[in-house]
Amino acid sequence: MKKPLTSFLKILISLSTLLILVSCSKGDFYLKGKTKINLEVHTDYVDPGYYIKDNQSVLIDGFVDSDTLGTYTLTYTTTLKDKVVSLERVVNVVDTTAPVITLNGSEENLVCLSKNYLEEGFSALDNYDGDLSSSIIVSPIKNGFMYKVSDQSGNLTELTRGFSIEDTQSPTLDLIGSESIKIQKDSQYIEYGALAEDNCGDVSSKIIITNNIQTSVLGTYTVTYSVSDENDNTTTKTREVIVTDEAQAIVYLTFDDGPSSLTLDVLDVLETYKVKATFFVWTKKPEFEPIMLEAYQKGHTIALHTASHNYNVIYASTTNYFNDLYSVQSWVKEVTGSTSMIFRFPGGSSNTSSDFNPGIMTKVTTLATQKGFHYFDWNVSSGDGSNDTTTEKIIYNVTRNIKSTRINVVLMHDSKNHQATLDALPEILNYLQSIGALVLPITMETPEIHHAVNN
Repeated sequence: MKKPLTSFLKILISLSTLLILVSCSKGDFYLKGKTKINLEVHTDYVDPGYYIKDNQSVLIDGFVDSDTLGTYTLTYTTTLKDKVVSLERVVNVVDTTAPVITLNGSEENLVCLSKNYLEEGFSALDNYDGDLSSSIIVSPIKNGFMYKVSDQSGNLTELTRGFSIEDTQSPTLDLIGSESIKIQKDSQYIEYGALAEDNCGDVSSKIIITNNIQTSVLGTYTVTYSVSDENDNTTTKTREVIVTDEAQAIVYLTFDDGPSSLTLDVLDVLETYKVKATFFVWTKKPEFEPIMLEAYQKGHTIALHTASHNYNVIYASTTNYFNDLYSVQSWVKEVTGSTSMIFRFPGGSSNTSSDFNPGIMTKVTTLATQKGFHYFDWNVSSGDGSNDTTTEKIIYNVTRNIKSTRINVVLMHDSKNHQATLDALPEILNYLQSIGALVLPITMETPEIHHAVNN
């Protein structure tokens, strides 16, 4: 019976000794702080340190890249009582910061029921993943949109753009031509129309025009223009029409071969005199597209001229001609959003530069009309296409040939080498004002002015 008791006591003593040794070892060398640490990415790692009895040396193996997500193990090794002892600390570099979504424009928008919202743009930036704009998911919600994006760590950001569905703004209404015009007794009244724009879109087609004009009776009459948007916001304007024994000159100022840098100055002069003109464009250069758009937005007519001005090519066949015309038509639509059906032949419909292809002008003029185009030649030439032209000659040519008994279509140019035309324009407009001329942009309602076709 003694032997088992002795064995038990020996085991008990051994375990006690081991516990004492372990206890001593932990007290002699241990890690301060937590042995498992979560560190936010891009945050400097500061090690909590360790305790070692008698300041013995400790070797630290491993590293923490705080700019890269991952798990890093640091091993602390020393020698205690001739035994190698190692401790470990695990550092998890994590990302708990959600991306930031930025919405261009406002987070609250006033929109119309019938008009689709045009996205103003958005972006997302994450502290670790960088630009996440392309990962944003846009979903329609009631009265708005929800924008969501997650980074690779699963941090989610949500942002909404809300809409207030209402419209209290009345349309704008601009008359084409003067607010007061004269027409000759017993002549036909030509309605020049108006343009209407609403915050919910173009409402020109909704304009209601009424008048009490009797061209057989001298007097002053009123044309009333009224337009309402879908929410019954209404704008009304009037035009005075004077039926008189005196004829009023009707003038269409037209400019070929732009746009160019000179066109900007032409637009400034026209705006000063509060008149609209017609620009027959041809130069397909991207740097001039903003100028064309500005002219269009100011109410001037953007019409078609040519994409190349190469007579030998465009008048070689009807196919070549219409390929050229459709090319410039497509360009104008890209810039303005409007399909123009008004054009001018290079050289005019009476040109003889196309004589190398007999009958071509007869063919293309006929086809153009059949296709629904309206083409305009001119009956007043400024002469600014001549190499020896001067400002004085241009003023003389235009003012001498304006007649009150007809519609006057004036040919000028706004390409960059026509400074003389720009210089003459104020004097021409002063003259037109002095005779009470009505200056208008060409529209599809304008009576066409054609030359006699010579080929």
